[in-house]
Amino acid sequence: CVDDLSRMSDGVDLAVIAGAAARASGLLREALEAGARSALIFATLQREGEGGGSPIDEVRDIARAHNVPLLGPGSIGFANYDKSCAGIWIPPRPEHVQRGSIALIVQSGSLYSYCNNFDPRFCYNLTVHPGQEAGVSTAELLEYALALPETRVVGIYLETVREPERFRAALEIADARGIPIVVVKPGRSARAQETIATHAGRLAGDDVIYDALFRAHGVVRAETLDEFYATLLLFDKTDVPGPGGLAVVTDSGGQRSVLIDEAERAGLPLAEFAPATRQKLRQQLSPELPDDNPIDMWGGEENVTEHIRACLEIAVSDPATAVAGVYTELGASDLDGFVRAFANASVQISSTTDKPICGLTYSSRHYYPASIRLMDEAGLAVLDGVRPGVAALSHLLARRDRGLRVSSPCPPMTTAQRETLAPLVEAALTGGEQEALELLSAAGIATVRTIKAANEREVLAAFEKLGGPVALKTDMGHAHKSEFGGVVLSLTRSHEAQQAYVEMAGRLGPRVIVAAMVEPGVEVALGAVGQSQFGASVMVGAGGTLVEVLDDVVFALTPLSEMAAAEAIARTRISRLLDGVRGKPPCDAKAVCAALVNLARLVDAFGNEIGEIDVNPLIASATGCVAVDAVVKPLPRLGEDSNPEGVGT
Repeated sequence: CVDDLSRMSDGVDLAVIAGAAARASGLLREALEAGARSALIFATLQREGEGGGSPIDEVRDIARAHNVPLLGPGSIGFANYDKSCAGIWIPPRPEHVQRGSIALIVQSGSLYSYCNNFDPRFCYNLTVHPGQEAGVSTAELLEYALALPETRVVGIYLETVREPERFRAALEIADARGIPIVVVKPGRSARAQETIATHAGRLAGDDVIYDALFRAHGVVRAETLDEFYATLLLFDKTDVPGPGGLAVVTDSGGQRSVLIDEAERAGLPLAEFAPATRQKLRQQLSPELPDDNPIDMWGGEENVTEHIRACLEIAVSDPATAVAGVYTELGASDLDGFVRAFANASVQISSTTDKPICGLTYSSRHYYPASIRLMDEAGLAVLDGVRPGVAALSHLLARRDRGLRVSSPCPPMTTAQRETLAPLVEAALTGGEQEALELLSAAGIATVRTIKAANEREVLAAFEKLGGPVALKTDMGHAHKSEFGGVVLSLTRSHEAQQAYVEMAGRLGPRVIVAAMVEPGVEVALGAVGQSQFGASVMVGAGGTLVEVLDDVVFALTPLSEMAAAEAIARTRISRLLDGVRGKPPCDAKAVCAALVNLARLVDAFGNEIGEIDVNPLIASATGCVAVDAVVKPLPRLGEDSNPEGVGT
């Protein structure tokens, strides 16, 4: 021990600052001046300070000045199992110190304090709590975790991202290397941004953009911590399976029904057994039991282990089985030989097949882990609770299926295309609906024919040119025109158009747009946001006046592939209407997909100028799709309210 770091004769690899918050910056400076090559600060510091500075800014500046990595402040620390090195004030228990292949980054001190000790089935190569991220960020930690050769899966408890571009780039690396990332991200309730006028902007809350980010890079978003841990365990112990679904052997007719319900809820495909498989099961099971999947194993119980093994072997051998499992209360008493029979049978079968075998438990109340440990030590994942387990299995098969569907984003606009569109972008940003529609048309999105008018004579001339029927819409700058009585549809005669204009001009002002009526169809909303935390994004969902009422929207980040656009559309409830219902023909889904892709290319090319685009409605029919109304808004200048008059809020 020394009473002054300057008296240290050898170099210091890591300085652990364990003093009080008021002393943190001084201790850090003293350690770095003594030659420490990295630092960790336990104490939590304030983000606000007197005179504009803050304690966090101070320790950040000290670390940068000495060019050393700093973990924290406010960090519990890290455990690097791969390097047999830790700086942590809640150390792992000796029986939990096993090198593994799960990398865990946890932005919660309480959650991190338990993760190294809560379950010996979880074997890590790295766990870390970033703390307040004055130095090393979550994005940088993710890069490091992905660079460790032992890493099979990364788990992140994520509250915020301080380096969005770097974080997204790290997700791209994981996707390219085939390393799954599982995330728990709280905050789904923070949705609306009421200071933004367009539907797309108002619905582009922080959470939906994270959803879009995760989908773009194949990140699994777990809804609960139980699902998070089950998915991590499954991905760590199980390779991506081949084609097919889940086959299960269980010992409960009631829990068999529960499993079927949960599989349907999660979209987990259950294997559909071939006739030959069902014939084998009829010979194995009691006559009154179903001979399909999931398998209720009762019958022939003289040798329970052998009987369960036979049922599981039949299930595994079916061509429609991608992954098989046993489903019982594996956490029952260590003296329960029946449960042990399930564990023994699954371990035996796992050594004879390349197909993954796993365990599912009825619940997560496990006081007696002997059977669970038996399977775990044989390399089989045991998933705690039917709902988290089914969710984890659905993520595994979804990852397999995504690998078959990955496609390249559509190419960005060329310089020539940008130069052609630039004047139209400028006009749309300073103009109104017609200029916005002209921009969309030039970008490859079909639009309705429109003519501006400012008096009765011009309205009648527009009616004659368009041929009727027409729609009349105010052009006085009102957002959401229908809410102000600024839209009149299906005017079939010239005098109707004249009368409608006189009434509207008296209420809202003289400038209007006369638009041709289009073929009836499904109203779809498209939108775009030029800059979000992770770049530009586009939106698709239910259109018309229901865009915000139904909450039926899906966001996707740019650049966008045709396949990603089609999947975004398919995730909406309105996609069922596009498919055709009650005898109506299906809409031209390819046209809607192309419109979304072209909108993505437009906002991607001009995301530094365009703040928001709102296309609502886009009328989809069997013959194509047509944009009927549109708004283009600029990016607000620094400190400028994007909606100064509160329009639409």
